[in-house]
Amino acid sequence: VDGRVTTEINTVINQQTDVVGKLNQNVTGVSSGVDALTTRVSSLEAGSASLSVVQDILGCSEAQLFYSQSNNECITQPPPKSCADLKARNPSAASGTYLLTTTEGNTFEAHCDMDVDDGGWTLVAKVTDNFGWICPEQNGANCLSSSVDPSQANLFHPVHERNAVDLSFQSIALAETGVHLPLPTIRRLFTEGITHEVRIVFADDGWTPKNDGVFRFYGAPASMFKDGMHSELRKGNDYDLDVLTAANTFTGNIICWGMNFNRAYRAYDQGLHLGVATSSTSSPCHMQNSPSEVQLKSHYTSGGPDGHDSFYAGQHAFLENTGYQVGSNRIAIYVRSKPRVHSQGSPESPGLSCKALRDQGVVQSGTYWLKVNDRTFPAYCDMTTDGGGFTLVAKVTEDFGWACPDAYGQPCKAAGSGMSADRANLFEDYHTRDSLSLLIEGAEDTGIHLPVADIRALFLAGRKEVRFLFAKNPNWTSKNDVVAQFSSAPAALFAHSAQGTYARDTHYTVKVLTNTEGSTTLNLLCWGLDHTTSYRSYEGGLHFGASGGGSCHLDNNNGEVMMKSHIAGGAQGTGVDSANGWYVGDHGLLHHNRLQVESDRIAIFVR
Repeated sequence: VDGRVTTEINTVINQQTDVVGKLNQNVTGVSSGVDALTTRVSSLEAGSASLSVVQDILGCSEAQLFYSQSNNECITQPPPKSCADLKARNPSAASGTYLLTTTEGNTFEAHCDMDVDDGGWTLVAKVTDNFGWICPEQNGANCLSSSVDPSQANLFHPVHERNAVDLSFQSIALAETGVHLPLPTIRRLFTEGITHEVRIVFADDGWTPKNDGVFRFYGAPASMFKDGMHSELRKGNDYDLDVLTAANTFTGNIICWGMNFNRAYRAYDQGLHLGVATSSTSSPCHMQNSPSEVQLKSHYTSGGPDGHDSFYAGQHAFLENTGYQVGSNRIAIYVRSKPRVHSQGSPESPGLSCKALRDQGVVQSGTYWLKVNDRTFPAYCDMTTDGGGFTLVAKVTEDFGWACPDAYGQPCKAAGSGMSADRANLFEDYHTRDSLSLLIEGAEDTGIHLPVADIRALFLAGRKEVRFLFAKNPNWTSKNDVVAQFSSAPAALFAHSAQGTYARDTHYTVKVLTNTEGSTTLNLLCWGLDHTTSYRSYEGGLHFGASGGGSCHLDNNNGEVMMKSHIAGGAQGTGVDSANGWYVGDHGLLHHNRLQVESDRIAIFVR
């Protein structure tokens, strides 16, 4: 018996010895694997490997591409939407090319600068050759003899659109030397968060900045990075410029955007340009010719209503254009919109209105995403005045630029505008934008509004209040600020094909928040849009002020606070003063030939 027990014990011992030997081999293999894993993750953290390494080593799916450095694991969560989003999630993330995904689920690749100015910069466009990206068949020579469409001289033309933009510049095809991400993607990257910033890097040696500037906008411009639109934005009105690196003078007092815009706002190629504005009222976006100034300026084309009829004899390029701006070897354009710290009012969790967000505890004024009539869009919310919750729905920052842009800011009648006098109604479709901010902006964007159907929905869903902020310089300093508080829902207000006249104390009460000049009688509020008769003998829209006889003409009284204009004459669309209906008085809403208390700009809110 003892012999059999001993034999069985020895057999078990031998079996366990084999197991231990195999375990030792496995441990050695695991150790080698861990060493390899550590090496590859280190390369990723150093920016020398792509995100595909994470998929390879950890088996991450695309939906799990965000790598947790602290836990060495893939995390199931929405992939980063921008470099700023990735930076917020992983502050130690290295600069490099990343796979990103828009809110709509579209994936793209972009270089992320995670170091400069707190990082989070997404590369959206680059130029590394003077002419190759426009007319590659010319093998780098200028485009004068090229047969390509001259409109391709716009860096943001669809032919230059790519779903991946990185910093490569050596040994790349000429067609790849000037590229950009899709415009809707850039617009999202620029507007989705709580900041709206553009960074331009001018480099000579590799991508080491020679001149590097950050344009920090006060809000999201209504038209920038959008097709069919034009913007003129000014330093001090719309943005601050922080120069991070400057080998040369970097004034940067104007930024211009134009895309398929059927008017020669600069008489040359469209796209994104910045620099020193000219003194011309008609073409400040031409930019000054200054060899000592840092500018993003080009003159590849000229002619026609959009500046794209033919190639320009001068062929002044973005890079080696030293007679007209400081030269550089390559240019990178980044955007950044830092993500908000709470979910309410984000694209993923939009609010029903600014008032609804305020009721949920959001207390900081700024840009938030709303969902109205099944449309999700960014809107400016005033969360502090009179308890907050006001949604910006319209603004006017210039007397005539929005009504008759062909007059370049001059009075419509006096300048002989050839545009339709229907444009004198601030709430006509010409002036509709899908988002709004308190930027001063320029040109067509000096008088704009949200879609009228959205305004009415926001108005009816809340307290049924309309607020008129009459502001003075600087920016939006309150001069007079009043709220019309309706007791019930007006049938016509903010409705299409309708007109309505509403009386103080009968339909609404007035709450005066600020009154530094003038009387606040405000006994009549009038609305007219797409109406068939002339209810005030001038342009329709929204008017508010003093009326001794109950007429929507309103009184002529520069001692009264009013929203009143006489830019067009006659019933809507007919005109009685001239063939195009502009009124000889040219009475603007703000300054020109005013018939009410003067102001520098007007903002209209609902709550």
